[in-house]
Amino acid sequence: MNPLAFSRFAPVSLAFAAVALFAGCATHEVKVDAMSRNSAGAPSAGSYRICQRDGSGERPLRHQEAARHIKTALSGHGLWEAADPATAELVIELDFGLTEPRPILQEVDVPVFAVPQDQRNQTAVVRPASSVPPRDDERVNGNAEGQFIGFADATQTEVVTEKHLSVSCRENHPAAPGRPPHELWRVTASIESSSRDLREALPVLATAVMQRLGSDTGGTVTDSLASRAPDITFIKKGL
Repeated sequence: MNPLAFSRFAPVSLAFAAVALFAGCATHEVKVDAMSRNSAGAPSAGSYRICQRDGSGERPLRHQEAARHIKTALSGHGLWEAADPATAELVIELDFGLTEPRPILQEVDVPVFAVPQDQRNQTAVVRPASSVPPRDDERVNGNAEGQFIGFADATQTEVVTEKHLSVSCRENHPAAPGRPPHELWRVTASIESSSRDLREALPVLATAVMQRLGSDTGGTVTDSLASRAPDITFIKKGL
């Protein structure tokens, strides 16, 4: 279809439709770094106790929430929380938080409209819709946008915050007298977005941990998780 044939209301309708579609099918780009000493992949069944990375015994509300998501993720691998922490076979350590906001540059597509300046010769000025408003002499019959002609590349600044969750597992006994326990596996997941809502990000991060637990990524990789993916629903539902 010729884009010049669109009415001046068509781009607005398409924009609303795109927003509605995106809201229902949002995808999270999660950076994941996983390590495992188990060459067979996912860990065998066993009991565990959870503690914070700093070793403190405090369990603030956000830590309890993160622990709840991780317990659900671990259950997907046949692991369960020990009734008595002293008898647990494994120690699961959690670390999570968010960084200070920082600006980044992003390449985006913006709709472009042709606005006739002179009705006699139809000379047009092309401007991205996201730029400054047109002057009065650029308006056509009160329409500040004019005729939709397509999309153009543009660079915009976005302020983002990184939300991260790191989960590691070690044996609940020394490797040898005087030596620390072996670390069996570790998964670190992070998301960068304009949102500062760590609580909203935790189920997604826990899902990434569950999917990569027992694997070795050999460095940082990017996983795409749909907001309505069954694994995310499983984590949110909990045990």
